Amino acid sequence: MERYEINKWLEEHSTRINDLKNAIKPEVITERLSALSENMQAPDFWNNSNKAKKVTKESSQLEKKLQTYTTLEAQLNDILAFAEASKEDEEMMDMLLIEMD
Repeated sequence: MERYEINKWLEEHSTRINDLKNAIKPEVITERLSALSENMQAPDFWNNSNKAKKVTKESSQLEKKLQTYTTLEAQLNDILAFAEASKEDEEMMDMLLIEMD
């Protein structure tokens, strides 16, 4: 893979991660998770099992969504760091290509 192909790949994936961020709004998810957590800490939370089940399910789904986004963003940031370091280091270029797979 040539440098221009790497740059194109990085640009495309940066755009995808940014689009994903705009779509799922991680800051909104974090706020909602905080509210759900506070709700689940209430002493009477488990009194209504149907409501408790619904709240815990929503919390679990949001946590999974946020974790997936966070992982993807971290991986892209790692690849971007490799790309920067690989500009002058052939060994780093090899590591970058492995990370991009």
